[in-house]
Amino acid sequence: MFFAVTGPTAALKVLGIGRDNDQAVSKVDMEVEKDFHRPVHLDFAVPASTEPEKKELDPNEAWEAKIKALQDQIAELERKKQGSVSSGEIEALITRYNENTKRQFEDERKAMTEENARLRAAAERAEEERQRAEEAGKLQSGELKERQKLDKMQRESRSVVVDAADAPAGVTTDSDKSAPDQNQNARFLKTTASSTFQTSVSRRLPDPSHTVVQGTIISAVLETAIDTELPGNIRAQVMEPVYSFDGARVLMPSGTILIGEFNNDVNLAQRRVLIAWNRAITPSGQSIALGSTGADTLGRAGAEGNVNNRYGTKFGAAILISAITTLPSILSNRNSQSEFGTTSKVGGGQVAGQMSDTASDQASGVLDKYLSLPPAIKIPQGEEIRVFVNRDLVFR
Repeated sequence: MFFAVTGPTAALKVLGIGRDNDQAVSKVDMEVEKDFHRPVHLDFAVPASTEPEKKELDPNEAWEAKIKALQDQIAELERKKQGSVSSGEIEALITRYNENTKRQFEDERKAMTEENARLRAAAERAEEERQRAEEAGKLQSGELKERQKLDKMQRESRSVVVDAADAPAGVTTDSDKSAPDQNQNARFLKTTASSTFQTSVSRRLPDPSHTVVQGTIISAVLETAIDTELPGNIRAQVMEPVYSFDGARVLMPSGTILIGEFNNDVNLAQRRVLIAWNRAITPSGQSIALGSTGADTLGRAGAEGNVNNRYGTKFGAAILISAITTLPSILSNRNSQSEFGTTSKVGGGQVAGQMSDTASDQASGVLDKYLSLPPAIKIPQGEEIRVFVNRDLVFR
């Protein structure tokens, strides 16, 4: 660009490799008018016609344009990549949709099953109530018919049955006349024939899977010992799990605590202790009133233990009291005898006799208490026992 504007000569001069042509130029100028027909040869090139300058582009702007185009291409590729879904993703979406649908279906089916069970139970209860109402109506109707039939038979019979409370004075019935003549068999037949009976109606257990029915035997082991010298409380632990009536679940697992009381009223020659169980506490924290009785391993009432009849205490007390009561008499007899004869001291004998009588009276009461001591029954801890359930137990 610089070469085109200044010319080659100036350019060479600037670079220091040109020569000074001022004189030559002067000579040429001086001879221009003389030799104007001769073509003039210039020592420099005439610049060509200049075209309009083109504005050069900034390299930074070009690079920025290229970078922007590349960014647009990358964004387009990303959009294309995001827009396309692979088969694995489609399969995962289908699997997740199927799982959600299956879970929703299972929840709906479970809810429907529970609702059907509730409706079925309600229908069964309604049917039971209807049957009970029908049975009660039939019983009332039957009783009414029987009463009407009995009244009719009494009215048509030859003898008249009159209630003694409403009978007027002086009226005597045939039954009153024949009462002294009736023997024991006739009285038995008359009493038995006039007896009434009660009808029991069966019904379903309300919740068999949560019920321990009456008559269930529970195996347990004592955690506390028993001594019938005094009444007290006892505690035991269930050894084997107790199942519901239908066997569907364990209602009283092993380790359930049983609380009860034992009776110390023991008669002579008695070998068993009566036990009453009143509460059960499961390991999960459920508590229920038992209202049951204790039994041995064969189901017999009470628990058998070691019996102490206290014969040593009774006989020892009898011997000691007898010795105490006879001692004043012995002393009185010794004092009443003299050294050479049988002369007695009247005053000393009377005092000794009174003391003997007083001691005998007091000792007899004490001896009676000792002789009336009941046997003591002891059952050690760890003894295996049974509990007989006397009511239906429903666990919620």
